[in-house]
Amino acid sequence: MQLLQTKLLAKSALVATLTTVLLAIGSMIRYFDLGFNVIAGMILWCFVLEYGRKYGALVYAATSILGLILFPYKFTAFCYLMVFGLYSLAKPSLEKIRSSMLRWIVKLAIVNTCVVSLFYLYILLFMTNYFANSIAFAIMILSCNIAFVVYDRLLVRVVDVYERRVRSVLSRVKLL
Repeated sequence: MQLLQTKLLAKSALVATLTTVLLAIGSMIRYFDLGFNVIAGMILWCFVLEYGRKYGALVYAATSILGLILFPYKFTAFCYLMVFGLYSLAKPSLEKIRSSMLRWIVKLAIVNTCVVSLFYLYILLFMTNYFANSIAFAIMILSCNIAFVVYDRLLVRVVDVYERRVRSVLSRVKLL
């Protein structure tokens, strides 16, 4: 039992390192910050599906803390902390909601809350005035909702590919 927990902890550390490196690259090259957040969120969700929410939360916490401490451009870390990483942990529970309409309402409510909180927190902490205009803020929220729907559908497809192809390859090489 102790050996199994040690192996899971080591795998968690490796995945936390991988996601931290990806987010660091996104932080250094600002045009890629959201793209690398998407990839890190997908990796975290696959990890949660494979090893459970407990170890996924460990990866999420380690990556978020390291990102906030180390990254030169903090917006990347905040995006992971408040949207992409958090949603990857919550998604398995959200998928258990039977009604498709209710599931999408809850998903959009959670993401809108996270995005609005993210931007207000970022503005408050770093005293920037990105969205002084309410029309610009509304357009940003609408864009985020559209991007989120695409991200959610993409996440489902990536996990499908992971379960059908990648999992068997990783099992053969003894990485799982």
